Amino acid sequence: MTLVKKWLPAVLILAFLFWSSSTPELKISQDVSVDFPARKLVHFVVYGLLCASFYRATGSFVLSIGLSGLYGVFDEFHQVFTPLRNGKMSDIAIDIFGALVSALVIWKLYPVLPKKLKNWLKP
Repeated sequence: MTLVKKWLPAVLILAFLFWSSSTPELKISQDVSVDFPARKLVHFVVYGLLCASFYRATGSFVLSIGLSGLYGVFDEFHQVFTPLRNGKMSDIAIDIFGALVSALVIWKLYPVLPKKLKNWLKP
């Protein structure tokens, strides 16, 4: 697999994350009781996907979790400089937890994954 094919999913997710953290007052819903948990769920899922895409590129769970967590820190730091946004340690924790769960799921389920998904995950 070429270097571009290996890293493209991670780069696209990173671009989406950078765009979303650059957008002032990004809301999923006007209802706070929906918006807050939905945003936290998005953090968890997107960083899980980021970890999976880093795993595809590197073949290392430790490196994938580390890179995902490092970008989570950068993302929250970046939000400090975005109008109407602020960085939160709790979001970093959710990001890292999403990456950890993703790595654990891939590690445990890899033997029973369909061949196409196994091939996609191969570094």
